[in-house]
Amino acid sequence: MSFGTVDKGLLSSSLLDHGPLPVAMMFLIVAEKDKYGVTMLNPRIMSKLLKIPLSLAQEGWNILTSPDPESSNPEHDGRRLIPDGDGKWLVVSHAKYAAEHSLALKRIRDREAQQRHRDRLKVAGEVPGDTKSDSGDLCEVCGEAAVVAVAGARFCGNCVPEGVPIPHVSPDPDDEGVV
Repeated sequence: MSFGTVDKGLLSSSLLDHGPLPVAMMFLIVAEKDKYGVTMLNPRIMSKLLKIPLSLAQEGWNILTSPDPESSNPEHDGRRLIPDGDGKWLVVSHAKYAAEHSLALKRIRDREAQQRHRDRLKVAGEVPGDTKSDSGDLCEVCGEAAVVAVAGARFCGNCVPEGVPIPHVSPDPDDEGVV
């Protein structure tokens, strides 16, 4: 069987109104479907997998393939499965959840890549977004970009000792450059 993610919405689905059997069947279908949302499962295979009579598996299958006006997915009248030819079945909501899953994975990968980038900068002694850090102009106290040097020590605006003027850039040419 392959890997399939199950949306927690299945646990509050209108499918539960029909008991645990169609839910168990849907879990198996999600685990077995291919990357296109197609499954080869059918009532006969389900009866063997779940060790239940074929008639019971057929009842559960009928629920998954029948219209459900209470379904949160109105596509195909709320059916969970539709025929896809040659004994194959398509999971109706596959594309929707695959897109959501793909976006969530991209966010995770992006977050991890950004953290690796920050870790590399930290090891190299650089501060992300700091243009002065290449020359070693970091605050002696917190490691942020330094804005002032006092007696050979560098400080950022937050850590500068009391009474030391902090230079700033002003668009006003008459400004003295001291706060």
